[in-house]
Amino acid sequence: MKTSLLFLALTAFVAADKIPDFVVPGKCPHVDERSLYEQQRPNHPKYAGVWYEIAITNNPYQLIRQCVRNEYTFDGTKFNVRSTGIDARGSPMTRNGQVLPNPFGEAHLSVDYEGCEYSQ
Repeated sequence: MKTSLLFLALTAFVAADKIPDFVVPGKCPHVDERSLYEQQRPNHPKYAGVWYEIAITNNPYQLIRQCVRNEYTFDGTKFNVRSTGIDARGSPMTRNGQVLPNPFGEAHLSVDYEGCEYSQ
């Protein structure tokens, strides 16, 4: 029990040293998501290009597990995505999808991938 408490206290101390001073305990910031989304809309073309994943969290919908390469093209309204890499079985895999504004008008992007294609 003392070891757990000591570890927790040490973790809190180390974390406190790295918490930015603009974070105020007990209060969540109010974010105007609509305004933020509209401010970022002109920047969307800048995100087009090739992106490599350097870390992946466990996600059952993400079928490509290793060597993930995502190629984003922006058509003015949405991103078209071609993802390639290695699946959980060790086979090459390609997935095509799109990232587009949320169809319900919310200030978020939606990710829509079709089924997977195994490379031969």
